[in-house]
Amino acid sequence: MSKDDSDELDCAVCFRRPAIFIDIRWNYGFVIAWRWRQRRVSVCKEHGEEQAKKFLLRSRLLGWLSLGSAETNRETIRMDRAALEGLASLPPASGDPHPPEVRCIECHRGPAIEIRVRYFQRLQLHWRTPLVCREHGETFANEYLLQALHSSDPISWLLNRSAIRQNRAALVALKGLTPPVDNVGRD
Repeated sequence: MSKDDSDELDCAVCFRRPAIFIDIRWNYGFVIAWRWRQRRVSVCKEHGEEQAKKFLLRSRLLGWLSLGSAETNRETIRMDRAALEGLASLPPASGDPHPPEVRCIECHRGPAIEIRVRYFQRLQLHWRTPLVCREHGETFANEYLLQALHSSDPISWLLNRSAIRQNRAALVALKGLTPPVDNVGRD
């Protein structure tokens, strides 16, 4: 990617410029198999170095725990180091963070936040992470909270204990939002 392209990208964390796309991976091994998490994200120098170092550290610590993960982990470490080298030539981000206006997926009014709600039923996990305003978020969270509270089998009831805490935390986060403002037609 050229430097001219980096001036047009915003950081996905702080929304400042310049930013570049980086590919980072976190490799972790089990006894017989291994898994990885990969992310391609546009970041400024500060947040890119932070995320790449975190992924690199996790790969160095947990990537060798599998019988066959040595080559995969070497490739993962090379990928994270290349991301750090690409970020080294990037100038520091400038300007004030300016997050874009986030709107509700249901009514298209703002402000909105992402909430995580879930419950278990018959050993199946049901979950959502919608962007919602206060009004619709309370509906989602209360619906999932009721499902978690009224588990029929004992195993789901045990699994739902953490889901109940998470759904209540979503309700608390929604209390801090201002009521939705009609932004339809404004651009």
